Amino acid sequence: MIFANIFIFALINACLAVFVVFCLQEGNIFGFYGAYLGRISENNKKIFFMLKPLGGCHYCLSTWTYLVGVFIFFIDDFSKIDMLYIYGTGVNYTTISILDKLEI
Repeated sequence: MIFANIFIFALINACLAVFVVFCLQEGNIFGFYGAYLGRISENNKKIFFMLKPLGGCHYCLSTWTYLVGVFIFFIDDFSKIDMLYIYGTGVNYTTISILDKLEI
């Protein structure tokens, strides 16, 4: 049962990350935040590594939200932490790659 939960959670998380990055584009509801990230990345190269998980890259954003979500929602199953959670990260990445190819 945990396999199905991790798989579904990875799919939902990937779709959510693509939606959030879409909302950060200019002209959308959070376009101001996307522009802010762009200004920070141009002005301050020291914190550039933090910008990607905060919305600068949907792969990075999705991976970190997936890992945090796994620790929050599946905390009672830490005895089963193994390749299953890493598999979920792969499903997450693959889903985003497919959505990128479809240009959704």
